[in-house]
This record gives sequence, structure tokens and C-alpha cells, in this order.
Amino acid sequence: MGITMKSFLWTILLAVLCAPHWVFAAHPADNASAEEMSHGTVAITADFRVPELSAELFVDAMDGYNLQLELVHYKIIPPIKKLMNSAPKPQLEGHAHLYINGVKIQRVYGHNLHLPAKLFKNGINTITISLNDHNHATWTVRGVELQATLTMNVGRKPLVLNHYSASPILKSRPSNR
Repeated sequence: MGITMKSFLWTILLAVLCAPHWVFAAHPADNASAEEMSHGTVAITADFRVPELSAELFVDAMDGYNLQLELVHYKIIPPIKKLMNSAPKPQLEGHAHLYINGVKIQRVYGHNLHLPAKLFKNGINTITISLNDHNHATWTVRGVELQATLTMNVGRKPLVLNHYSASPILKSRPSNR
């Protein structure tokens, strides 16, 4: 009883799609090219509530996709001195890093982002957003990096195959940005 290439590929695809969320939870830099610098991690202190992160992806009518971040207990701002004051902060602040297929694409300073189609290959792709301090270290809670990952399939429906968040938004209460 021989196995065909087609059935082998279907088995691999099924294994990837059915894998638990934590399988894809490694920091993208772990898989990125040598040019990607690791800035380390920093633990969130007990002074702050743990940020909650969710990401949604939508097809853009003209080109590519639109990524929308929902954040609770986190102020996403650029590292501009006049925006960052030294007074005690009511919530954690910083920016995010965007990775596509394990490669760092850019820093993120807002809730909405356009992602051109040229950033993606045909088939399965991953988009990961990590929450970072202004020294670029990734925020962690009990050793777990705060990030969200979407697994998507370009040109197929459904577009998004899997949502993962290390700190998901609890929908039982209204969110505050």
C-alpha cells in the first residue's frame, strides 16, 4: 500500500491546520534570517495590568490586506520623547513589531495597518504582532511573550485559518483603547 505525493501533502496540510495554537507561538525572530536582531524580553511588573491583544485581518479592496489590532491595558505610541512622560503611567506603553512569515517587516505605532499583497507568498502565511517596550524588548508575562499570530491562506476562503493570542481579549467586558 503505497502513499501518493498528493495524500502526503494533504496529510501535512491537515497536521498544520489542526495543530494546537501553542505550536506556532515561538517568537518570530527564532525563525528569522540572520539579519533579524533579537532585543530580548522584559517581564511586566505587578504594577501593571496584563495587556490583552487581538488581531483581525480583512481583504483590502485595492491591494493586499488591512490588519486591525485591538488592545486593552496597553498604550501603543511611537517613541517620541514629548509623548513619553516620566510620570507614573496608568497602563503599560510601547509599540509593536510586525512579522510576516517570521521576518520582521516594521514597527507598529497604531491600531490599523495596510499590508500590501507583495509581502505574502501564495498559500499559507503567518502574521505575528509582538508587544514591545521602547528598547524593542518583547513584553512577557510568566515567561510568555505577548504576541498574536494569524495563520492565513492567500487566495482561499476562509482567509484566516487560525487566531492565536498569548493574552486574548476577554469579551465579557467592554474594551478600552
